[in-house]
Amino acid sequence: MADLTWQGAVSALLFLTAAAGLAAALWAGVDALRKLTGADRRRAARSQTESRLRALENRMAACEASLSRDEMRFSFMRQDLTQALTALNALLMHEITGNSIDRLKTVKSGLDAYLSGRREKGEAP
Repeated sequence: MADLTWQGAVSALLFLTAAAGLAAALWAGVDALRKLTGADRRRAARSQTESRLRALENRMAACEASLSRDEMRFSFMRQDLTQALTALNALLMHEITGNSIDRLKTVKSGLDAYLSGRREKGEAP
């Protein structure tokens, strides 16, 4: 190893100080360039947009689930209404003709089967 002299130590210290100053100046230049180009603002805007998009996607998924449940309810309501109209039609025909007892019995057994099927599925009649 070479002998370390006072002049060599000062030269090494000056070199390290100059290198640190150069690194700080480069870092400040890069930071100023980044601010000038607006990269930080674009990154922040992109992050905000992505978070808003995620929130909208979550809301859309919740709305789709709600619509799916409502569609199922409307389907059940349509089936209920069909059964009610069939029974009403049978009652009207019995009232008009006075002798459609067999049709009333058929419609009643069909309505009972429908209602028992709904109870088995766990739905309220």
